[in-house]
Amino acid sequence: MGPGFVNYEYRYGAQKGFAPYAPGGVGAESALQLETELNYVGLQPRYVVPAGLWIDPSVANQYSLQQTNIGNYVDQWTAQFINGSKSLDTDWTTFVQGVQKSRLDPVHPDGAGRDG
Repeated sequence: MGPGFVNYEYRYGAQKGFAPYAPGGVGAESALQLETELNYVGLQPRYVVPAGLWIDPSVANQYSLQQTNIGNYVDQWTAQFINGSKSLDTDWTTFVQGVQKSRLDPVHPDGAGRDG
């Protein structure tokens, strides 16, 4: 449990306020900010890929079905490549063409697909 007698001085007397991101400040925040400025400024990627995209709910089932079909196709071919019934040298172009024919429409940030 904690100390039995906790007055205002005990609770707030040892706390010192500081700006965590101030240059020359103290604390992990200012150290992280300083290291970021020294090591990463100017090295950002030219573009950022979003972590998630919005898909219109009316076409979400279509995309989900297409994603499942492509995943199953890739899994089947992967197993066949591994067990040797398909050859990477001779059957790879057929595999790639099959993935391209599955026609998973590109998803745009506004939710519109290839036809939308």
